[in-house]
Amino acid sequence: MSDLQAPIAEISLPKENNNFYTISWGPGEWTENRTDGVIKSIDVVIKGWLNDNASTIDREMHNGDTINHLQWGQTGSVEESFNWVVPEDLQTTATWHGHNHPHDEDNDDLYGTRSKQWLSLIKQTNEYITAHASVISQLEAL
Repeated sequence: MSDLQAPIAEISLPKENNNFYTISWGPGEWTENRTDGVIKSIDVVIKGWLNDNASTIDREMHNGDTINHLQWGQTGSVEESFNWVVPEDLQTTATWHGHNHPHDEDNDDLYGTRSKQWLSLIKQTNEYITAHASVISQLEAL
């Protein structure tokens, strides 16, 4: 099994910002655990920052617009993590395009569909609920 840093996608990065703290988790923060190229599990990492500590970058979008976006992969002020096993029917060999061109549209569509399903299911787990609440609690204590 190999661990690969998950690809990055503006549209699939859940982000919460309540003007006190910023919480980020999703493909830009997690690690995919693959066997023979198939995603079998995901090490989910929920990261949080007080707003003035969250590093952002200007990111150019495909339509030419520029947005100020959280910089993925940075260490959070607080972090919680857990492993989530991908249900067999949602496993895939697809990978995110990683902003490389040209795009493989079939691959991108499959990965995008799967990642949205994973995000929804992960949010329903006790591990996610507990880790998310812990991040908020730790941030509020800073």
